[in-house]
This record gives sequence, C-alpha cells and structure tokens, in this order.
Amino acid sequence: MELKDLQHWTRLDLSGNVENLEYYVSEGMDYLALLRFKITADHLNDLTTALGFTKPLRQNYQPFPVQLSEAPSWWQPQNAQRFIGGSVLVPGLSRELLVDQTSPQAYTVYLRTYQVG
Repeated sequence: MELKDLQHWTRLDLSGNVENLEYYVSEGMDYLALLRFKITADHLNDLTTALGFTKPLRQNYQPFPVQLSEAPSWWQPQNAQRFIGGSVLVPGLSRELLVDQTSPQAYTVYLRTYQVG
C-alpha cells in the first residue's frame, strides 16, 4: 500500500513533524496498519490530538498485549524502557499508541490502527 493510501484510510496526516516513518499494512477482510516513527517531545500533544485522544496517555501502559506473529522486525514496542500509551476509538477505527520516551531527543512512536465496525 502506498503512503497516500495509508494516510487516506487511517485519516492521518503523516507529513511535517514525523521522521523515519516505517509502516506495514495487513489487508484481509479489514485493514490493519503498524506504524513506527520519530517525533520530538514538543509535537506529542499535536499528535495525540490529531489521533483523537482526549485523555492523557498513561505511564507504563502497554496497549499491545502480545507480539504479533506477522509484525515486521522493526516493530519492537516491548523493548521500550520508559513509555506512555493509550487506546482510542474514532469512527470506524481503533488506534493503539505507545510512545517510547527512552530518548528525550526523539520519541519513538508505535501506532497500531485497524478498522472496526
């Protein structure tokens, strides 16, 4: 799937403050996307607002209960040592977010989003 198509169905703008974007899409009956990218700490609030989060992310919250067997090698949220996370439902989509804050210079963001309903 091309990036523009991913941005369309996930309703995400991944331009601007996102660096080192990697993504994987599983297409079956529904779409599931795994994304990993870097942002600076000062862009975290903008990101969570754009994703539809209305409550603060929680310390040490791991929204991904198990490692997916189909996950690419760069999908390593379980390696985060200092992190915050959360889950949110927006119309037609579930978004699960973990922000690895181990490096204060650039946070590593893990986002899993998939179609619901």
